[in-house]
Amino acid sequence: AYEERLREEVERSLRYSEHLSLILTDLDHFKTINDTYGHNTGDVVLHWVGRLLTEHTRSPDTPFRIGGEEFAILAPATNMEVAHHVAQRLVDIVAEARPPLDFEMKVTMSAGFACCPVNGTSASALFAHADKALLQAKVDGRSRVCGPPRGTTPETEFAPNRTGVAAAEPETQARGNEDPPP
Repeated sequence: AYEERLREEVERSLRYSEHLSLILTDLDHFKTINDTYGHNTGDVVLHWVGRLLTEHTRSPDTPFRIGGEEFAILAPATNMEVAHHVAQRLVDIVAEARPPLDFEMKVTMSAGFACCPVNGTSASALFAHADKALLQAKVDGRSRVCGPPRGTTPETEFAPNRTGVAAAEPETQARGNEDPPP
């Protein structure tokens, strides 16, 4: 569902000359939550984050759980500045909210984003640039937002992402569950 929707939204964005942003998020230190509190608790946290993302995005925006502790938000009619603002707001909401369970660990997430057509004119390029920005947010200390480096264009070459696949359509990457968050 996610990959198909991403391709459709990129095509729509290009056809109507509108911006589209892809925001990728990843829960920080999620393995520690699973290891410390168990997988059932981890599942509750994932559902909770999915609900937060759904409740705190605009009606045209669509959040998806794309695998493990990763979520994607498709944000039509959203330029770079707005995408950064939306991503930062979601990162802040997760950091400030109290999980529905009684445990002492704070839940945070990192986010990366890219915009069509500025950073890519295909689903694969948009995903690759957002994924690279997400990885940079993790490297920069987590619980933060990064966008593509200044000067990133649809033609900008990018290094293979963390799955080792460069320029592959998102569906060819092992991303896991593609269901919208509960």
